[in-house]
Amino acid sequence: MNEPAGASGTVLIADDDPMTRALVRGSLEQLGYKVEEAADGLETLEALSQYKPDILLLDIKMPGMDGIETLKKLRKRPDGKDLPVIMLTGLADSDSAAKAAAAGATDYVTKPINWRLLGQRIRHQLHLNGRIV
Repeated sequence: MNEPAGASGTVLIADDDPMTRALVRGSLEQLGYKVEEAADGLETLEALSQYKPDILLLDIKMPGMDGIETLKKLRKRPDGKDLPVIMLTGLADSDSAAKAAAAGATDYVTKPINWRLLGQRIRHQLHLNGRIV
């Protein structure tokens, strides 16, 4: 977790697995991020308006509206058009990565999550998108 001290920004984690959400929350809060949670696609779309996150970590496989469909709906909204989205998935296949990219994902991380790498990718996306300087 050797990220620079003072990381800032709000991260929304959308994953149907409460344990994954808790682990991501713990990891990112240690880095200085504010973390909000959603358990499914509909909750994610509602949470975007409520929390106005700087970045979204979105699980591909969720019941109901999956991450790909959620991302497609997100990209049609003014508040989601330019939001950096890192897809999280246990699916380590090129088809899932291609679908995520086609839907508008800005990055892709496979589970089990490498916490140091996730922190670096979040920081990179926030800088790249001008959300954190």
